[in-house]
Amino acid sequence: MFTLTTEQLPDLLSAFGITETPGGFEELERYHYEKHDPASREVRLIVKVTFEKAPSVVLKFKNESGVTKELIEAQCGFSELLRRGGITVARFRQCGGQYVLSRNIGGYDLLITAEEFRSGQIKTVTAKLAERTGAMLAKMHNLSERGDCHVDCPVIFDPFSENDLFSFKAFTDLRDSFTGADAERFERICEAYEKHMEALAPLRSRPKYAVQGDISDCNMFLTAGGELGIYDFNRCGDNVLFCDAVMQGVFESRLMEYGRQVDEAFSAQMLERFFAGYEKLRRFTPEEKEMLPHLLCVISAFWYMDLDGISGVIDAGDTAKASRMLGEIERKITGAPQQRAPQQHQRRPSRPVRRG
Repeated sequence: MFTLTTEQLPDLLSAFGITETPGGFEELERYHYEKHDPASREVRLIVKVTFEKAPSVVLKFKNESGVTKELIEAQCGFSELLRRGGITVARFRQCGGQYVLSRNIGGYDLLITAEEFRSGQIKTVTAKLAERTGAMLAKMHNLSERGDCHVDCPVIFDPFSENDLFSFKAFTDLRDSFTGADAERFERICEAYEKHMEALAPLRSRPKYAVQGDISDCNMFLTAGGELGIYDFNRCGDNVLFCDAVMQGVFESRLMEYGRQVDEAFSAQMLERFFAGYEKLRRFTPEEKEMLPHLLCVISAFWYMDLDGISGVIDAGDTAKASRMLGEIERKITGAPQQRAPQQHQRRPSRPVRRG
């Protein structure tokens, strides 16, 4: 397991132009790859370094499959472009004109970055914050498009590939579980999905631009002056901006912490506020407004956590409940509204994603 000591800090910090003596550090995040493979040399460690008279600094240590120095440089560079455009971020320190320091520590080849520590992490999102988030995202999109910014990396919220929100493939994997009238319903759902995707087909040829890629409560903060800011660009990559807006909006409306139970009406209100904030700075085109219901139907119908639920019911042999859940998927893919009872808050699905 990769370990870091206080004695190693001065040399690393000085490379980023930080000469203050560190008082200590604490781990903020560690991915334990060695739990799955004891011989693994993969690392992701994030630490907060404190000083007696200087602001704290966050050091990130990475050695991960598919994560290159060039990728991290591009992600940090995009963060800096947003900062210069007026977005509040955690500013990265440079090392010899670059953002990434390459070092071997304890036999681990590491890519290291240093950024300012930002307090005020948002824990609970309100409708007002959802609107502010939408406006911030629109400003980020405008900056990316105007600057023709690109980061060559897949994103986790691409609706035309496997993503963290929904999966049609996970649904089709259940095909053999249904018979009779349910099998017919299953095929109607698939046909409806194909029609939605035909309507969304023009998006496939749209230009893609760099996006932060993972706006969530754990990645946003409020400054002492009340400014909304964002950090964590390790999911940054290229996406169609309209797709990013919709997917981020859905995430905001369903997977944040709200301090209350969540139902469909509440989620719809949060999404409406998010889009209201977004359109203050970046209006959806008439074509996008026509495509929006199609994309929302697809996301809603094949929501990962709902599919996990129906899969568990099928495995338990409860065919009657599985049939009712299949009917709910059909309702969603057709866009028919229904008031649902409040449910416990749902956190982000724990599915394999790109490690960036």
